[in-house]
Amino acid sequence: MMDCSTDREILEKLHTYIPGDSCEQVCLQLFGMPGHGKSSLINTCVCVVQDGVLRNVAGAGKSNEPITVERKDFHLTDKIVITDNRGVSKMSKEELVEMNAQFCHLRGRDRVEWERSFRENLNAVVAFVYQNKEVIVPIFVYSAESLVTEERYRELEPFIRDAHRITGIYPIIVLTKVQDHGTESAIHHRKFKDLGAEHIFQIENYTIETCERNPETKSRILVLLDTCLQEADRQISENQMKDLHREYLKNAMRVIESKMMVDFENKVTQFEKGEAAYQRMKAEHDQKIEEIEELRKQNQARERELLKLKEHRKSCSIM
Repeated sequence: MMDCSTDREILEKLHTYIPGDSCEQVCLQLFGMPGHGKSSLINTCVCVVQDGVLRNVAGAGKSNEPITVERKDFHLTDKIVITDNRGVSKMSKEELVEMNAQFCHLRGRDRVEWERSFRENLNAVVAFVYQNKEVIVPIFVYSAESLVTEERYRELEPFIRDAHRITGIYPIIVLTKVQDHGTESAIHHRKFKDLGAEHIFQIENYTIETCERNPETKSRILVLLDTCLQEADRQISENQMKDLHREYLKNAMRVIESKMMVDFENKVTQFEKGEAAYQRMKAEHDQKIEEIEELRKQNQARERELLKLKEHRKSCSIM
């Protein structure tokens, strides 16, 4: 049975929350694959915190096609923002660089491009003057109905590691669509724990199609948000002991170095593909030359035979 008094206490805490140390707001930064429930989670959080009618404020869709292509902020309160992000189809190196750039405060609230040039990243560092105005709490949304594969967990490992290294917070995992996938959800829970995740929540989001509100979902959403604030407060406290300007520059340069390495690897791959294509074309060309040479030899043999035949006919006519 849910503790209604606890729910009321968390709601009051959310609405009166003010981050310390001159930090202006807490940003709950959502990441995840398309169709895994990021937008539905935002709709549910807004509905619970604002205690209103469920509305599709985040534009949740029914398909697995990426709908969100830019970072969008949704204010839960004056000091708590939940941010939707472009879905990641695969944790590619380009996507990891872009997500790390967001963790480093190198990105504004604009269109999310997985492939940015080295100059764009460098300009962001030069133009940006770090100010401790926002603490980021990374949240990774993952559908329990998704296939359980070791390859997928290997893709997620660098994201979880880098998010913790940059923000100081292990991504909070939200497993969605758990109602009909209890076995898969348990496996995902164990795997994410193995990857280092400290907080994992199983939440059945409200949806526009089935928008019945229930106390269990409400309580789990409130505990999730309360956990986010606890992590944010801990990080704000730890930041007081750090040189944040230095940390910012160090993390930003890592992002730029990573981008340079990705660009270099892509060029090497393109060169290797070009070299492989050239070798294939050369092999095909050499084969054609051999075929032409063979035809030329056959043609010469026929010409010799024809010459012999003509000489034979000529000798026969003289006799």
